[in-house]
Amino acid sequence: MLSFGPYETLSRIAAGGMGEVFVAKRTGAGAFEKKVALKVLLPHLAHDREFVERFFDEARLVARMNHPNIVQIFDVGETDGRPWLAMALVEAVSLSKLEHELGKRRERLPLPLARLIATGLLEGLAYAHALRGPKGEPLGVVHRDITPSNLLVSTDGAVLLTDFGIAKASINLHRTQPGRLRGKMSYLAPETFTGEVVDQRSDLFSAGVTLYELVTGVSPFLKGTDTDTMEAVRRAQPPKVQSLRGDVTPGLAAALHRALSRSASDRFANARELREALCDGPVATAPELGEYLKVRCGSGLGAFAESSSGPGTSSLPAGHTPAAVTQPNRVPRGPVVAIGVLALLGAAGAAWWLAPVKEPAFVSPAPPPAPVAAVLEPEALPVPDEVPLTPPLVAPPSAPVRARPRKPVQPPSVDPLRVGYLTADAAPWAEVFLDGKALDRTPLSRFPVPSGRHTLVFKSADGRTVERPVRIEEGEVEVVRVQFP
Repeated sequence: MLSFGPYETLSRIAAGGMGEVFVAKRTGAGAFEKKVALKVLLPHLAHDREFVERFFDEARLVARMNHPNIVQIFDVGETDGRPWLAMALVEAVSLSKLEHELGKRRERLPLPLARLIATGLLEGLAYAHALRGPKGEPLGVVHRDITPSNLLVSTDGAVLLTDFGIAKASINLHRTQPGRLRGKMSYLAPETFTGEVVDQRSDLFSAGVTLYELVTGVSPFLKGTDTDTMEAVRRAQPPKVQSLRGDVTPGLAAALHRALSRSASDRFANARELREALCDGPVATAPELGEYLKVRCGSGLGAFAESSSGPGTSSLPAGHTPAAVTQPNRVPRGPVVAIGVLALLGAAGAAWWLAPVKEPAFVSPAPPPAPVAAVLEPEALPVPDEVPLTPPLVAPPSAPVRARPRKPVQPPSVDPLRVGYLTADAAPWAEVFLDGKALDRTPLSRFPVPSGRHTLVFKSADGRTVERPVRIEEGEVEVVRVQFP
């Protein structure tokens, strides 16, 4: 169990490029207890000015937000040089996880549910885009990372936008260097690659890609290589929605294609215009979405019940959502759980070596219930099946054992910087396994992996697999792509 300020960690949910996320609790007088999602900057980034600035930029920005479709931040601090954020903890999974489950079942999300999810995403985005500073000045917020992994769906039917870790805003201390790409390539707007101004209409393009994929089950621009993906985005000529799904209404199809216009001036002027165009038919209610989620992703939600029991509970089967829960002498590897937090930890960090705590209209008449907890769908790191707390001590059979004082044996220290990065893609999409442990679905970008030799397995939606050996060099990026026939 680790402590950060007044919070004690109960279980580690996930880790990514900037930090790791824990279920944590704060206690107080009168048997007060509050559970939160605690995001902590990774140890080897705590002295990197860029990452510290980005971490606190997100904290300052999200702290200004109060909206039922955006995760909420409660507290911020620093312990032993590591910045942390306390956010609401919500029973939810990422939209990426829901899409994955539908893909395995060969199902399409009913259109009323899709419209409700679109409503939540675009209402949250409209609020963020309109955010103003203390003097009423526009902050010019651009999320820049709208993807299925950064949209959460709760068991109450709430839809929550997360991860403002690379958002652009006038109050940010960190400034992205010109020409430096941020975000997942297949969701970026064409102007990102051409050096044009990236503004709120760029977020609408990314939202259009996310909703196109949700409705059709097909990524409109993802190709076998980054170069081909970039070229497809720049052309912005996705397949016709109705050619991929016959029951899509004309208004919904037209709205999606307009959102994916190559020129920003041809898109909708703002998020609410896009929302109104998409809602050309029945919109589900929040309870309907919550019940649908429980049926499709029920196994990924058990981690919340487990974490509420505190340390010592077991983790769920592998997959991409449940969180790993700490046990005294064993650290189970759980899938990624939706658990609330901001900056999708991006993609890095070897923190699992460092500690025993270890780690996925519906325009309703009334807005969905505000989340009681924030959620995050970070890209989880592989965790060893067994992490001994002390080396084994075995005395020779005939040797007498003397009782004498001795210092407690500490776990061997591991250099947290011995990590490289994996970028992996597949066409069509696939689940990625590293040395037999599930990572995430493609595409993966700069995913942190311990340096050394590993085996990657790509598993397509129809069960086919492709195996690739890979060698990860410390600090380097290894790129692996596969094409399924």
